[in-house]
Amino acid sequence: MPVLTFMVDQQLVLQTEVPQATRLIDVIRHNAGVFVPALPWRCGQGSCGACVVFIAPDASQALPCPRLEQAVLARRGLDPVASSATLPHVPRLACHIQVASDLTIYIHKE
Repeated sequence: MPVLTFMVDQQLVLQTEVPQATRLIDVIRHNAGVFVPALPWRCGQGSCGACVVFIAPDASQALPCPRLEQAVLARRGLDPVASSATLPHVPRLACHIQVASDLTIYIHKE
């Protein structure tokens, strides 16, 4: 099973195994308030853009980024394609990520 590592504000808060194809947002919701901060995430369907997390560029390239996700991120001023070349972590929507392999997730509290 894939191992997810959660970093909140650059601090390790949780490592957990999950079955493949689990939606990342479901793992975060399950652990919200315990290890991972309860964030103001709403729809879980990819249209509100509230579930922004950051992942390493190499992991992001292995995960498809559908046009809907790109459009929602663009509305928030984030670009996963450009970010993969310029930033250490790429913005993605947790509701669009299905876990396929080990992954480190970076969450920034606002």
